[in-house]
Amino acid sequence: MNIARLGIALLAALALLAVGCGSDDAVDGAGYTYDIPGGWEGASEDEIDELAPIADTITIGEERDGFATNINVIAVGAVPPDTDLAAEVDRGIRALQQQPGLFGLPAGSTVEVTGEPTETTLAGEDAIELEFTTDTGSQALLQRQVSAVGPDGDAFTITATSIGDTADRDAAMDEALGSWAWD
Repeated sequence: MNIARLGIALLAALALLAVGCGSDDAVDGAGYTYDIPGGWEGASEDEIDELAPIADTITIGEERDGFATNINVIAVGAVPPDTDLAAEVDRGIRALQQQPGLFGLPAGSTVEVTGEPTETTLAGEDAIELEFTTDTGSQALLQRQVSAVGPDGDAFTITATSIGDTADRDAAMDEALGSWAWD
């Protein structure tokens, strides 16, 4: 797994501060689909293209205090069949913590994992879930992330990001993950 792309996946939500919204009922990504959470909207193709190659798909919730809670999916790409997903996620977090500037964060930004990564599944495939806070100096982004390798060997990172309360973020993430299907 490409550590730089994983680091970008960890931070893609930072680029979403000013993204507008389109609308549909489901997201159709590169090798997956999921339902857009109730009350949320999907970003338009033009908006996603602005963030390419960072985000494959984006869904956006209500904006509060200048930030829209969002879910973004990064298509990391093909990985070898024997990839240790937990080790790759750990390497990506450590790289982000040690050199946040390489991933487009403002100088002085910090990333703190809040709790232990946990093993889970995503639509029947092994996955790793973790939560972390990215402090950019002006905002604390509360992030929940699931990384998985799909049945075709492509890795994906799904990140939900909010500021302040995480209840809406978690409800939307649970809805998206619960409807996830591999193509």
